[in-house]
Amino acid sequence: MRLIGSVRRPVATFCLCAGMLLVGDLAAQQAGAPRGAAGARPEVTFLHISDQHYGAKNFDPTILEATIDAMNTLAGTPYPDAVGGVVGTPRGVIMTGDLTDGGAVTQWQGFFSEWGLTGKEGRLHFPVYEGAGNHDGGPSTRGTGDGRGFVRRQISERNRTRPGVVNRSTNGLHYSWDWEDLHLVCLNEYAGTDGEERYAGNPAYNRKMQQYGNPAEQSLQFLREDLAARVGKSGRPVILTQHYGFDGFSFHPWGEKASWWTEEHALRLWETIEGYNVIAILNGHDGSESIFDWHGIKNYHMDDTVRFGVYRVSGDRMTVAQRNSKTGTWETSSEQSTRINSSLPPELAWGPYLMYNGDPGEMTIAWRCHTNVPVKLHWGKDYFRYENPVVEVKPADGVNHRYNHSLSGLAPDSRINFALEINGKYAPGMFYTQPASSAAGGTNKVKFLAIGGLCTKPAENDRLYQAMYEKIYEDAAYHTFLLHTGPFAANESSLADWDKGFFARDPGAKHARYIQSRLPILGATASPKLIAPFNQGKPGSHSFNYGPVHAAVLDLAQDWSPGSGTHEWLKADLASTTNTWKVLVLGRPAPGQNAQTRISEVLKQLQPLCEATGVDVCFDGWERGFSHAKVNGVMHVTLGNGGEATRTATTTSSDPAPFYCAITVVGDELTLQALGSTGSVIDTFSMKDMPGSAGAGATAVDK
Repeated sequence: MRLIGSVRRPVATFCLCAGMLLVGDLAAQQAGAPRGAAGARPEVTFLHISDQHYGAKNFDPTILEATIDAMNTLAGTPYPDAVGGVVGTPRGVIMTGDLTDGGAVTQWQGFFSEWGLTGKEGRLHFPVYEGAGNHDGGPSTRGTGDGRGFVRRQISERNRTRPGVVNRSTNGLHYSWDWEDLHLVCLNEYAGTDGEERYAGNPAYNRKMQQYGNPAEQSLQFLREDLAARVGKSGRPVILTQHYGFDGFSFHPWGEKASWWTEEHALRLWETIEGYNVIAILNGHDGSESIFDWHGIKNYHMDDTVRFGVYRVSGDRMTVAQRNSKTGTWETSSEQSTRINSSLPPELAWGPYLMYNGDPGEMTIAWRCHTNVPVKLHWGKDYFRYENPVVEVKPADGVNHRYNHSLSGLAPDSRINFALEINGKYAPGMFYTQPASSAAGGTNKVKFLAIGGLCTKPAENDRLYQAMYEKIYEDAAYHTFLLHTGPFAANESSLADWDKGFFARDPGAKHARYIQSRLPILGATASPKLIAPFNQGKPGSHSFNYGPVHAAVLDLAQDWSPGSGTHEWLKADLASTTNTWKVLVLGRPAPGQNAQTRISEVLKQLQPLCEATGVDVCFDGWERGFSHAKVNGVMHVTLGNGGEATRTATTTSSDPAPFYCAITVVGDELTLQALGSTGSVIDTFSMKDMPGSAGAGATAVDK
C-alpha cells in the first residue's frame, strides 16, 4: 500500500495459501500434457500468501514462521467433510505482493531467509512464485538504493532460475509458468500498460487524473502476448496473480483522485483475457478474507497472519477451504467450476453498443442476440459493484432478437460502468455522459472522434479501431462519442450484412466491439428502414447536441431542394440552436444512387443554407480518402475509409492508409487531425467559428 497525503492504512500481514489444484481433462487442453492413471490429469497443489510486510513496525517474524511450518506439514491432512480427500504435496507458494514494508535491502534479506526461492534456501520446503506490491519500493527502473526498485530487480533476477518458468517479460519482471495443464501468470502489482505512477485522464475535460501505487511496467502487454503464445485456443485453465483486487479499497480508497489502479485498467484486463479460460485471480492488499465475483471470475482474498486458503481442482471443479494455522482447523469452504472462459455470451450477435438521443442525462445500451433469451443489465458508477438495481431486459424486436434499455437521470461528465449478463457470461462496457452544453452554462469545449466509409475486411478495419481504442486511453477527453458518416453495411437493410460487417464477431475485429461498448456512435445511414438504430428510431434526418456542438445528420434519400419539407426542417433546426458549433453529417446515398453525383446535388442545395445559418463544418463519406476544402467559410471534410485503402483525393490532402479524425473544440476554435492506424498524422487544420453567417469571415488554416 502507498501512503497518500496524511492518510495511512494500518499494516496488515497478509496470508493466503492456495492449496491443491487437480487439473482435469478439459476437452480443449494442449496436446501432449502428461496424464496420470486412467487418463486423468495429474493433481497440482500450490499455496498462496500475501502482504508479509517484512520490516514493518511491530512486525513479528514468529507468526509467519508458524504459518510456514503449517504449510510444510499440510500435505496428507484430510480436507473438511464438505470437500473430502486429503491435501497433496504443494508445487510451490504464490505470493501476491507487499513482501516487504518499503523495499529496503535488509527487509528483503529477512524475507529471503525465511522463504528462499527453490525450497532449499530457507524455512519453506517449496519453490516461491512472488510478485511485488506497492510496499515493495519503487519500479525496477528506479535507482539503486533501499526502496528504489531493489525488490523488483531481485524478482527479475530470480525469474532467470525460478523453477518451471516458461515465459518472462522483456523487462524480466513479469513471468508465467506451468504446473501440468494449469498456466499461471504473475502480473506483480496490477495489470496495466503504464510507465508512470498515474492515469493521466484529462482534468481540463472532467476526466479524472488518478494517482496510484507504481507503474505497471507493461504487465498487460506481457499478459496479452503470453496468453496468445502459451495458451492460444487450448482452453487450458489459467490463474492470474496480482496485488490489487476489484474491491472498493483497491479502486477508490481516498476518493476519485487516489486509487491503487483504475476501472479503465480493469476493463482493459477483461478485454485482454476475453476468450481465455481464466478461472481465478489471486490478490492481496485489501485486508480481507473475501471472495469477490468479477464478471464470473472469482478473486480470492485471504489477508490474515494465521489463516490461509487451500485450493483443489478435480476434473472440472475447484474447491477452496480456509485453514487456520494457529488452531490447526478448517474454517470455511467453497466450490467453483474450472470451465469459466471469459468469452462474450455466445448468444450475443451484436454489441453491446451505445446510442445517444440528444438527452444529456440519458444513454441507451443496445444489442442483438441470436435468439430471444433472458438478459440482465448491471450498471452503476461505483467501480464494478454495479450498485443500481439489476434490469431484466426483454426484446424490443422479438423477430430480430434486438434489445435496448435507456439509462436516464445521469449527471453530466459521469463515468458509467455496465455489463450484460446472459446465462452466466458477461459483456462489459464503460461510457461517459456528455458535458453540459455551453448554452446551459456548461463547458465550451469537447473532444470527439470521427470516421467514415464501409469496410468489408473487419481485420483491416480493426487496426483503425485499435488506434481509436488507444487514443481514448492516451487522452480520456476523447472518451465521448464517435461520429460516423457511414455506410455501416453493404446493404443496411440486411441483418446478415450487419452481422458480417460492422458487428462482426471475428476475433480479429474485437477492437471495433470495444469501441462500440465505450462510445455512442452517432451517424448517418442510407437505409430507408434504418436497421441501425443510431438515431434512436427517429425517421429520416435528425439532430443532436453534444456539449458546444450541434450536429444535424441528413438522410440523403430525401428531397433536399429549397422549399421541400426536409429543407425547411433543417433551416428551422439550425436557426433554433444556440450551440457555438454547427455541424452537418452527410452519409452515403441509398443503394442505386451515384454517391458523388447525389452528394454534389445536395451540397449545391444546402450550401446557401449553410452560409446563411452559420454552419461551420460539413462531414461527408462519399470519397474513399481524406480531404478538406473551405467553400465560402464552410469547411467540407471528407471521411471515406474506415479500414479500406483509399483513392487519391482531389482536394487539400490525401493518404492511401486508413484513417480516423480526432477533433478538438475549445471556445471559438476547432482543430481536426486525420490520424493513421499507426498514429501518423495524415493532415491537420484549425478554424475559427464566426458568429452569424459562416461566409462572413470564417477562416481555415492548414498546419
